[in-house]
Formats: sequence, C-alpha cells, structure tokens
Amino acid sequence: MASISSITLDPINVVVANATVNVHVTVGFTNYDINSGQQYKMVCRLMGDDTAEGNPDDLIPGGSLTPTLGFPGGPTLDLGQLIQADGLASKSFTFTKTLAKSALDEDKAPEPNPDEIQAEVTLTPILPATVTRQSAVQTLVA
Repeated sequence: MASISSITLDPINVVVANATVNVHVTVGFTNYDINSGQQYKMVCRLMGDDTAEGNPDDLIPGGSLTPTLGFPGGPTLDLGQLIQADGLASKSFTFTKTLAKSALDEDKAPEPNPDEIQAEVTLTPILPATVTRQSAVQTLVA
C-alpha cells in the first residue's frame, strides 16, 4: 500500500483578515501500486491541534484542501483527489487554500491560545469495481 513519506504545512501567511495555507505531501508507492495501477483517494484537510488541552483534534471549518461536496443542512463529504503511481516510485503534491483568518480560531475560551493548526492527509485505496453486463434477450421459439 502507498505511504505518506512526508507532509509539511508551511508557516501560515496572514494578510488582514485572510490566511493562506500551503501543504506539501509526498506519497511513496509500492511495486504493487506501480505495476497494478492501484488508485487511492487522497484527502487533505486542516485540523485544530488540541492534544495539549487533552481534547480531540477538530476539523477547521472550510479547511478541506481537496474537493468536497456539501448538502444544504446536511453533511459535507470529502471527495478527495484520485491519485496513482503512473509508473513512479513517489509523487509530490501541493495544496493551497485561502480562508478567513477567523476560521483558524480553533481555541475558544477557556482553552489557552495561540491556535495550533496542522495538516492531515488520508490515503484510502480504491477497490476494484464489480463489472456486470447482460447479453441481448433471446426469445424461446417452440
């Protein structure tokens, strides 16, 4: 299975009320991945790191750096980005997003500040699809 060999979140650039984030990811592929054309869904998103406070990490609102699909009044699905080795042992990806600085304010009182942000990348293998096909219909003739 492919592995995430490196992930880097650049220092966050804040200009007035907006913050721009850049995430760099390198994915390493196995011989199986290279030879089979195995595909993966890669999801990259920003998380508020609350480890020091003893709380679970929170997804930053609007912090998905790969495509999503939202439903009014419902959940948002991470569609991710489809990747494969394309004959290479590793590939590098860069994700960039500008969002409101207020979205990065993940530590609310009484939690201590400053806000700690990290990038999280998930690789999920895409399983082979089942293929079904039917023949033309034949009528029984007696």
